[in-house]
Parts: sequence; structure tokens; C-alpha cells
Amino acid sequence: SGSAYVFMGIVAATLGDFETGAHFAEMGFLLQQSVASKYTESLTLCAAYSALLGWTNPWQSCLAPLWKGYVCGMASGNVETALTSAMNCYCSLPYLMGKPLTSIETQCRQLVSQSEDLKLSDVIVIARMQWQSYLNLMGRSTETVRLKGTAFDCEHSASQVPLLYAWQEAIESDLLLFFGAFELAAELAIERGGRL
Repeated sequence: SGSAYVFMGIVAATLGDFETGAHFAEMGFLLQQSVASKYTESLTLCAAYSALLGWTNPWQSCLAPLWKGYVCGMASGNVETALTSAMNCYCSLPYLMGKPLTSIETQCRQLVSQSEDLKLSDVIVIARMQWQSYLNLMGRSTETVRLKGTAFDCEHSASQVPLLYAWQEAIESDLLLFFGAFELAAELAIERGGRL
């Protein structure tokens, strides 16, 4: 499937070969065109523009394909991928592009609500982590470097799942840097063995 090629591209990019990763994505898109499936198209677009092509293309160019991934996913019943595309389209990439946190926070709060309505547990946890990080950065939390507040509580979270815990560590590492806790960030980097 097209998404399988994109995932191979993600592996290549993770190993530092972004050019090969982009070629795998292109092959995935070509293969996806031969399959008339909105369900797999949403997965292909989400994976390519959330985890691969944003490293080599301007982030602005990823927004329209992510929106299309959302539309295809919702139309085909692939709601988890649809909401992941939306989260990247309206929260993650705008944050990286320096958009105002107030508008990003509003979008993230709405995506949390939609994810909760659809009972998408992993998407809820990731969206709540991101939402809490925006609240921390906006000064709307007593915490600065920990994901603990009204949107997410790291002490009572579902982050026992390794992928979700890694996501939490990555966000908290960013917060450490933003709030100038460089020594703690360095200590955690050593403790984590270079994972983040």
C-alpha cells in the first residue's frame, strides 16, 4: 500500500537519509493513486506530511495535504488517522511555524473534545499533552516544565504506553528548553541515554 512505502521513507529519514525518505513517499503517493480508497489515502497523507515531508519541505506546504487526510479519514471511517491529521494541521505545525498560541490552544481544545466524543484514547492523550504544553507556555498553568494542569496531569495519565510516554518526554524536554532549565534538560538527556 502507499502508506507502507511512506513508513519505509520514515525509517530512511530516521536513519538520516531524507532524500531516500522523500523518494519512498513519492512512490507511496503513486501507488496510492492506483487504489481508490479514502481510508488508506488518509493514512498515507497523514504519515507522509506528519512524520516525513515536514523535514524537507516548508511546513506551510504540509497543511493542505494534512487537511485532505482529515477529510478522507472522516469520510471513510478512519477517524483516528483523521484526527491525527487535524492535530498536526491545526496544532503541531502552526506551533512550529510560530503562530499565536491563543489560536492554537483553541484549536487543540476543540480537537480534544472531538477525540473524546469519538473515544479515541491515544489521540486524546497526545492532544491533551500538546494542549497542556500550550497552556504552560501561555502562563495558564502553575507548572512550567511538567505537563500538569487542567488539560493533562502527568502524574495520573495513561502514559504507561511506551509511545505515549516518549511523546510526553519529548514535549517536556521542549518545555525545559523554553523555560531555561538547561541543567535539568542535560541531566534528563543523560538519564534517558540520548533518547531525546
